[in-house]
Amino acid sequence: MGNAVMNRLFREQKILQSKGLYKESRFHQEDERYYTFSYQALLPNGHVYPMYADLYGFPEKFPRVFVRMMLRDHDGNELSGCDGHMHVLSSENGCTQLCYAHSSAWRPNLGLEFIVKRSIMWLIAYEASVQTGNPIDYYLFH
Repeated sequence: MGNAVMNRLFREQKILQSKGLYKESRFHQEDERYYTFSYQALLPNGHVYPMYADLYGFPEKFPRVFVRMMLRDHDGNELSGCDGHMHVLSSENGCTQLCYAHSSAWRPNLGLEFIVKRSIMWLIAYEASVQTGNPIDYYLFH
């Protein structure tokens, strides 16, 4: 990841901090080309979820987003595999991967704000799903 991309990410991080969409965040450098963005997603009801976005290939490549734990549905089943009704993709390392947008919706001019806002929308739908038993698909559309 070049300096221009990292400068962009740091600018975007400052903007997000000013909007209060998460409690804290940081970047992790996995190697010279690969970063992850960790953040604590803050929902309107005060609930906080530990998250991370896989920024490999950013901004050209669609970032994958994970909750840093295995979430469970209304019936207690793990959200660990691909499920269109629940808007989840294959989990990794015990973390639920969100289907927060279709990869074809990604454009290089989108950034951290898109990722964070979409993950918060997903989490709100997830909490409603756990309470009601309706799939996330009931609240979010493909």
